[in-house]
Amino acid sequence: MSETPASQRPKQARSLKTEQALLDALETLLARKSFADITVSELSREAGLTTGAIYRRFKDKEDVLRAAFQRFYESSKVRTLTNEDDYPASMTDRQVLEKYVSDLMHFTLDHIDLMRAANQLNDQRSFQLMTQARALSADWLANRLKSSSLSHEELSIRTRFVLRVATATFRDTFLAGTGAVSETAQYEAEHRDELGQLTENLVGMAAGYLALE
Repeated sequence: MSETPASQRPKQARSLKTEQALLDALETLLARKSFADITVSELSREAGLTTGAIYRRFKDKEDVLRAAFQRFYESSKVRTLTNEDDYPASMTDRQVLEKYVSDLMHFTLDHIDLMRAANQLNDQRSFQLMTQARALSADWLANRLKSSSLSHEELSIRTRFVLRVATATFRDTFLAGTGAVSETAQYEAEHRDELGQLTENLVGMAAGYLALE
C-alpha cells in the first residue's frame, strides 16, 4: 500500500475535520428536532459550512446520517472492547449483569436521538451495523459470565437475545411520544423510579434466562 504524499496530508486532515464538524452538527440538531425536519441549509449553518461543502462530500442529508451512524457504531465497538476495567474480577455474575444493563440503558439514552433517526432510515447498512454492535456486546457479556449452568454456545445465543430485548425495551421506553430526548440528566431525574424499576425487571429476567447461580 502506497503512503499518502506529505503534500496531501494537510488537505486530508482538513477534509476529515470538516466531515466530523458536519456529523457533530447533525447530532446537535437531532437533539432539538426530528431528522425529517432538518434541512441541508440548517445543517450547513450549524456546522459553519456552505451547502456546497456538504454536497461535495455527501449526496444528501440521509447520506450524512449514515456516516454519523457509522461513526457511532465504531465508537460503540471501541467502548465494548475497552470496558474490561469497569468490570473487576471480584464482581459476581449478578453484579456484572446489573452493571451491564445499567450501562446499556445510559448508553442508549445518550445516543437515542441518533439511533431513532437511523432506525427511521430503514437502511440495510445501518441495520447491519446495529446487529453487529449488539452481537459484539453480547459476546463480550457471554465471555464475562462464569456461573451459568448453560454451555458456552447456548449462553452466547441467549445473551444475544437478552441484548435484543433490552435494547428494544429501552428504545421503546425512551422514544415514547414525539419529542427528542435531548437532556439526558433531566430525563433521568424525571424518570428515575421508572428507569430503576425497568432495569431491575430486565436484570431479573436476564439472570433467570441465562441460568446464573
